[in-house]
Amino acid sequence: MHKRYEIALRCGVSRTELDEAEVGTVRSDGRGQEPYLVHAVNGIEYRTKISTLRGDYRREDGTTGNRLRLWDRDDFAPLSDDVFWDRPYAIHWKRRKGNSKKEEFEFRAVTGGDLARESTIDDLVTQKIADWQANGWIPDMRIEPGDKTDELIRTRGWTFWHHLFPPRHLLLLALMRSRVTDARTALLFARVLDYTSKLCRWTTSSAGSSGQGAGKRTGGASDNPSNVFYNQALNTFFNYGCRSSSEILELFSKPLPNSQIFRQANVVNMSASEFDATNDIYITDPPYGDAVKYEEILEFFIAWLRKNLPPEFAGWVWDSRRSLAIQGDDEAFRRGMVAAYRRMAELMPDNGIQVIMFTHQSGAIWADMANIVWASSLRVTAAWYVVTETDSALREAAT
Repeated sequence: MHKRYEIALRCGVSRTELDEAEVGTVRSDGRGQEPYLVHAVNGIEYRTKISTLRGDYRREDGTTGNRLRLWDRDDFAPLSDDVFWDRPYAIHWKRRKGNSKKEEFEFRAVTGGDLARESTIDDLVTQKIADWQANGWIPDMRIEPGDKTDELIRTRGWTFWHHLFPPRHLLLLALMRSRVTDARTALLFARVLDYTSKLCRWTTSSAGSSGQGAGKRTGGASDNPSNVFYNQALNTFFNYGCRSSSEILELFSKPLPNSQIFRQANVVNMSASEFDATNDIYITDPPYGDAVKYEEILEFFIAWLRKNLPPEFAGWVWDSRRSLAIQGDDEAFRRGMVAAYRRMAELMPDNGIQVIMFTHQSGAIWADMANIVWASSLRVTAAWYVVTETDSALREAAT
């Protein structure tokens, strides 16, 4: 009737059964193409492209569209006629072993009581979501299109930042956000956000780099949801991890890392072309080619913190400043980079120095960077080669 499978959990299965199940139901063809949904009925295997399920099609302007419903501002869960649904299928229980510090773990199937509790949460969020958004306790900020943010819209139909969070976490986060009163609690809350989204992959000993359960074994098991920014992107998953309230509150109570600054620091946020202070040393980590889109992924946090601010942030501009980012790899990108480095060169003495952190595998990108440095009237006097990624058995298994 519901056109879906009932999911049963089995324990104590053989090694052969585990290996057979490990391939999962969402599989790639191994050539980097769109993955397939694979399932068997009466011994017959059926394969359907995920793009087919989404209803992908080519628009007249050459761009790709699909038949996913775009979620509205008051949505927080899929509707019954949406292509993709969410439902809990397993609960990970743990408890302390006697008086020791060790814990024992067990996966159990979802019960009727579990579903009833989820329904109660849905009802609470339905009643409160408008008030929470008005108070700034959960986001009402739209997801703006971009290289990284487009994936959220294209693959799930999410259009507001609160769509990235399951209902039970929206409830807890709204309560926590209402109690953010200073800079410290705001930073702690931002750390919690990194662990409470639908973009948190479930990590296991057999999870590959995709986090979908496919790939070679990578060593020690964790059986826990990872954080959103295990890499600098916004990755959507068909199977995500949802932490318990006690674990989320534990994250909020852990102390922040201690950063020692031995001299007074003046932090400003502006375009290099607007800078007017002379300095002896400039240290930069420039964007290049396929650089991380910080101006986009930063909005993940801005959406939650921009309203009802703690007093320490009263003078801040809560905007990602996308227009100021030097983007791309074309001539406009090169001119922007030259202008930035030339301005810094103008604002340092003859014996000043600029240190540039630059790592890339592309020879063409290296050539571009060299031309940018020379065009900025800078002269290369030394180069230090630093290994930024260590080869290991763990890394080999994940590639």
